[in-house]
Amino acid sequence: LDVAPDGGIYITAPDGPGVRLGGTGAGGSLVWRSDSGGSSWSLLGSSDVPTGGGDSDIAIAKDGTIFASGLSYVACSTVSVSKDRGATFVPVPIAGCGKTPLSNDREWNALDGNTTVYTAIGDTTATAIDLVRGTLTGPVVVPSPTMVLSNTADYQWPGTIAVDPRTGTAYTVWNTQGAPNDCDDTKCTAPASSTTADRIL
Repeated sequence: LDVAPDGGIYITAPDGPGVRLGGTGAGGSLVWRSDSGGSSWSLLGSSDVPTGGGDSDIAIAKDGTIFASGLSYVACSTVSVSKDRGATFVPVPIAGCGKTPLSNDREWNALDGNTTVYTAIGDTTATAIDLVRGTLTGPVVVPSPTMVLSNTADYQWPGTIAVDPRTGTAYTVWNTQGAPNDCDDTKCTAPASSTTADRIL
């Protein structure tokens, strides 16, 4: 969910893992827009058929450019761009991969200005949290090499990501499961210390 500078409200949701793998949906990440404060919605179509269709996210720049991403079971993560309020999208089938291709999970986005999109990606195989910085070059997003933010013995689900517009610093969070990072449950031999803060990178 995001709100554009002109007041348009946009939401995106997955429509199955893509027709190439025989998903239950048509594939792709569906996008809707409301110009009535959320009282009615128009389906704009899919931003990344056929490769997307897993976890979906959307972020809108101050100039109104829409960045819609989808988790692709074929080509890592997609990022599609629209400059006409979602009427058309230019998809990028490979706009960022986690450390291990085809093991991507929950790719979330944040923008730095109108042309830079940061995507945090969970890697289920390497149990890592990765980051890709994409730059809008012409009509498409060109991704950077994958950066590894965290690599631990237990898989961590990536949470939201945000960028400080004053400095360009990107922040992301994740939650943990089991030892050695989360000892608030019976999976650990000792309870977590309330005086030890979680890391924020």
